[in-house]
Amino acid sequence: MGLTLIAKVSGFLRDIVIASQFGTSQAMDAFFVAMTIATLMYMWLKDPIQVVLVPIFTEQIARRGERGAWEYTSTLINTLLILFLIIIAIGWLLSPSLVSLTAPGFAHEVGNLSAELTKFLMPSVLLYGLARLLSALFYSYQQFGLPGMTTVVDNVAAIILIASLTPTLGIYALVMGSVLGAATQVLVQLPILWKRLSYYRFRLELRSPALRRMAWISFPLLIGTGGAELSLISDRIFASLLPTGTLSALAYGQRLTYATFFQLFVASLTTVLFPSFSESAGLNDYGGLARKLFRSLRLLFWLVFPLSIGILLLHEPLVRLVYQRGVFSEESVRLTSQAVLYYAIGLSGYSLSNLLSYAFYSVKDTKTPVLTGLVRLGVKILLSFALVGSMTHAGLALAESISFLLKAALLFIFLPKELRMNEYRRTFQSFGVTIVMTAGMAVVILFSLPFLRKVLEFEPSFSSNFFALGGATVLGVVSFLIFSLLLQRTEIKDISRLVRVGFMRSY
Repeated sequence: MGLTLIAKVSGFLRDIVIASQFGTSQAMDAFFVAMTIATLMYMWLKDPIQVVLVPIFTEQIARRGERGAWEYTSTLINTLLILFLIIIAIGWLLSPSLVSLTAPGFAHEVGNLSAELTKFLMPSVLLYGLARLLSALFYSYQQFGLPGMTTVVDNVAAIILIASLTPTLGIYALVMGSVLGAATQVLVQLPILWKRLSYYRFRLELRSPALRRMAWISFPLLIGTGGAELSLISDRIFASLLPTGTLSALAYGQRLTYATFFQLFVASLTTVLFPSFSESAGLNDYGGLARKLFRSLRLLFWLVFPLSIGILLLHEPLVRLVYQRGVFSEESVRLTSQAVLYYAIGLSGYSLSNLLSYAFYSVKDTKTPVLTGLVRLGVKILLSFALVGSMTHAGLALAESISFLLKAALLFIFLPKELRMNEYRRTFQSFGVTIVMTAGMAVVILFSLPFLRKVLEFEPSFSSNFFALGGATVLGVVSFLIFSLLLQRTEIKDISRLVRVGFMRSY
């Protein structure tokens, strides 16, 4: 989480540079659609790589030793790389059709630009796929340091390229930055492959038992991941029919809430927990797995729920602080703030459903997360139809939030019996206490923000916004921690323990 925090700071800087250079323009709308298509191709195999490769590799190390595990896994890695090459070739050839499907409301010139950008982004699919494979190998060794730094290196490389080349290359500098950033993720993680190169086997065995096993376990995940990405495509379809800049505002809002804070708190937590979940499940220690799961859920809700309420209350000054510079206009702030407000509502559901899904994966149940994900997708599309007319892009963000809250509830309901134990009651009691403490924090923020703005109104606008937002945030965090010390000390102790253990086991 510490490494991810550093990555998110660099990600903020990257978003600031992008927003200041391109704002909510037609070119940015075209880029976001192109990036959505490239991301869809990568994401279709991203979860199966981690969910399937980590348990298989750790199991083979235990059974056959390190050399045997690498020889066994080499077939999977080589096959996946070939599959990525096939996917990017298809993406290159079909880019105009893919853009038409993803953004049917685009004008002809914007659609052509988006198709061209899609072609140039195709190499990043292969590079991100290879980076994910290398990360999965690190995770199998319970090593998180180098994989945790890849995003930082990616962001720094992209920032340098975008800032230096945008005046001459325009939107194409952003594409080059994305591809170069993906390449740096691979380079940073190559040591794990280089040190064990003698173990690696450059061969393909399409009839390999390992490959069949991966295909069998991965198929439901592919369907589920496809459903999740179809959710993003549905947003792009609806937003492309709205006025220019709306699609960009929706993308900026999603990056600021779901992408940034999800990666900071949830992805970092699940990255470390999933190998531990898998180990407990492999030993049939379901009692231990249940205790780990529900303790993690209580900690995650303690972290994310007050965060989501804080974003909801401070959405406009937050967007203004992060994005408003360069060509990012007052209208851009208004559109993006609306998206952030409604995305914040579902941040807790989004986070809890992700962690619960990994609990299902650890016991080799991929069917339930897939089915609940498809239900979520259906509900979201129906809500989008119902809300987009009256609320425009804000309705799309609200539909996303409601659908994730529904998915989290369904995963709680269908959690396997061996994982429930007697933890439900304790967990929901903890959730209730967190909600009460967050309400107290919200009162502090609501009273402090207007006061700080009034006191600081003699300052320049940026400084006034920065100090008012920072002051309200600090007061909110301090009040929440005080309430926690009085009512919920367990979570603070867990955070302290995780930090100590994390520093000892980072590399």
